[in-house]
Amino acid sequence: MATTKFTDADREKLFAQLEVPFDPGQVKWRVMRTSNDGRLGVVLPFADPRAYTDRLNQLFTPAGWTREYTISTVPSLCRMERGKSIVTSKVMIATGVTINRLGSHTGTGEEWADRENAVTTADAQAFTEPRII
Repeated sequence: MATTKFTDADREKLFAQLEVPFDPGQVKWRVMRTSNDGRLGVVLPFADPRAYTDRLNQLFTPAGWTREYTISTVPSLCRMERGKSIVTSKVMIATGVTINRLGSHTGTGEEWADRENAVTTADAQAFTEPRII
């Protein structure tokens, strides 16, 4: 049984629905880096990965999309943090999201292995990367 692709109008409508901003209550902020003195930094807004999952389920049903991921590590890396040398490794995750009859997207995420929730953080980055399809 052949499946047909979405029409151009359907695609436009779906992409517009995917781009609707999340409710401000779902958006959190993460400090990505700070200066050595801690007075300056870079913050990044993000929504909980469940918000992305909920949106995909709402638009395509749970059976209308899939997600696959791979986890790898890079061992024995050295980084500097606040003047201290830290020997650690890096967790790297690649995620592929496929929406039936529409297309697919891959994203990547990474985090230092010695940081709290390193796998969760890398996975969220890979899944919620802003580029879609």
